[in-house]
Amino acid sequence: MFIRFIKDHKIAAILLVLLVLFMVVGVPLIINWMARIPAVTSFFVTSWSANDALSYYGSVLGFLSTVTLSGLALWQNHVIQEANDKHTELLEKMERIKNAPHLTVKSVVAHGAASDLEIKVQNISDNIAENVTIPGIRLLDENGKVVWENEENITVDYLIEGREWRIKLENPVVSSTLHRFMFEIKYTDKFGSHYVGKAIGSFGEKVGLPTFKLTIE
Repeated sequence: MFIRFIKDHKIAAILLVLLVLFMVVGVPLIINWMARIPAVTSFFVTSWSANDALSYYGSVLGFLSTVTLSGLALWQNHVIQEANDKHTELLEKMERIKNAPHLTVKSVVAHGAASDLEIKVQNISDNIAENVTIPGIRLLDENGKVVWENEENITVDYLIEGREWRIKLENPVVSSTLHRFMFEIKYTDKFGSHYVGKAIGSFGEKVGLPTFKLTIE
């Protein structure tokens, strides 16, 4: 970390090294040199000798060194704590993802040209999905314009492992393979974590049963 700081701040590092050299070598030389200069008036006459001045300056340097090292230690502990917090947060997030309920959305059956489509939502994990809600299902054309919409909230209290939740729509005939179904699905897990997924059902070469892809945001 210190080496990386030096590489990223070369000019500041050079100035810092020069400042340290000046304080360690230059200032004592100046003190020693000034002690040899005769005082021009009695005002500049001091009872301190060069040894006294150097001893005092050495004490000041020791104090500043202690304060600097203490500050660096505190800063390093802060950086380490931040890294540990981020690592812990990442592990907790990975654990939540690992233990999160995983749902799938699939088409089951439909009338001609995907009208009156029936879909199923299934929990394929061993964790319970609770308060599962679909706030509305829309059918969009190739320009993203809504051509049909079911605004009713569809809910189920929970989905256990392997359980299927079937939803029958009353959508009209789909006229183009570029049309797509779209809806959100919201649910919680047993720990109270909230999940929001976006399901998109698109068609292939012909208007049949759409293939759904569910992405958890």
